[in-house]
Amino acid sequence: VIFLKAEATEFLEALPPAVVLQKIFILYPDPWPKKKHHKNRFIQASSLGLLAKRAAAGARLHFRTDDLDYSEWTRTHLAEHPAWNLQPETSWPFEQTTFFEERMKAKRDIEAERVP
Repeated sequence: VIFLKAEATEFLEALPPAVVLQKIFILYPDPWPKKKHHKNRFIQASSLGLLAKRAAAGARLHFRTDDLDYSEWTRTHLAEHPAWNLQPETSWPFEQTTFFEERMKAKRDIEAERVP
């Protein structure tokens, strides 16, 4: 496991070709709630393509947000992307709840698998 602070798309583009991702976690990204700012959301067809290019066949993408609109946006984009298979039942791989998650009214988990 490696934690890195970087602009995600620049990081993905800079990865050496030998690096293959097995699990991807996108945790509470900025939802950019105003419609005119939706173009700034990380989940876009282009970013899903970059992730797919770096992901192994069968790799898991885990997405979590507390924003209903962004959750629906992400489900739609994953369902429409040919490289990702949206999983109907999502079980979060971690059981430990953080202080901030306890204060949250709702959280939405989405999981997708890289199509072989």
